[in-house]
Amino acid sequence: MVDIAILPRRVEELCAEYLAAFRVLVISGPRQAGKSTLMRQLLAAGGELRNLDEQTLLAAARIDPAGFVSTDARPLMVDEVQRAGDALVLAVKARVDERPEAGQFVLAGSTCQWSRAVDLRRLVNVCGS
Repeated sequence: MVDIAILPRRVEELCAEYLAAFRVLVISGPRQAGKSTLMRQLLAAGGELRNLDEQTLLAAARIDPAGFVSTDARPLMVDEVQRAGDALVLAVKARVDERPEAGQFVLAGSTCQWSRAVDLRRLVNVCGS
């Protein structure tokens, strides 16, 4: 078995700065660009990571988006967010509108699927990307 070390990314520091300044951080990019790996690295500073490739989490996000984002874990990191569609984005927006503090959510997804599944313009005033 080969042990592969993950090199620190310059963007990690930038993400930490954005989390300190914005309520929502959006990480987008093409497939296999390292978005999930970056989120796992950010998790070392705290929070909770939920990957919507897991069917039970995806079902929970679709059935009760408001309940899905109602957690005290900060930031709540949602990977593959485009899979849950606009309802989840609206639930995030409602949550951050209620609580204006920075660093609440990190949302990540593949660029090619964002435009079809999720309208991120709903978060324009609350996020850094």
